[in-house]
Amino acid sequence: MNKLLILSILGIFTIINNGNVLSHPGRTNTEGCHNNRSTGEYHCHNETPGGSFGSGSSCSNFPLGDFRDELWLVSLRCRNEALNYAGRNLKTGDSISFTGAYNNGSSERHIYIWNNSGYKYQIAWRPNDPNFVRLQVFDRNNKELLNRLLSK
Repeated sequence: MNKLLILSILGIFTIINNGNVLSHPGRTNTEGCHNNRSTGEYHCHNETPGGSFGSGSSCSNFPLGDFRDELWLVSLRCRNEALNYAGRNLKTGDSISFTGAYNNGSSERHIYIWNNSGYKYQIAWRPNDPNFVRLQVFDRNNKELLNRLLSK
């Protein structure tokens, strides 16, 4: 009897809480971003009209493939309808990867954003110029640290 009651309660709790949480309460800046109080990580919650989180997007409009210049190689792949980023510095060999970009652009200029430890990694892509992307990296004060035009 006790097992059945416990399983029933757990089942009801699971059904009630079976939703995706895209944000949490807290003060955000005008861009919908803030620092996590416990970790200090800077992240964003806002969604602009036409924008979407990677997990709900179709891969057909993503800039897929390898883009590079003499210093940077960025591989953009689609997995589970999410845009994945893998970047590597060709001089040092340092690399970083992310999944599930946030799309904050227009139909003419798509802007895909990943947030990590206070840094914002951004890829801008124009569908009418599919062989190029612009890679930008910003610190937590929104100071641009990197701005590179990469080609296929």
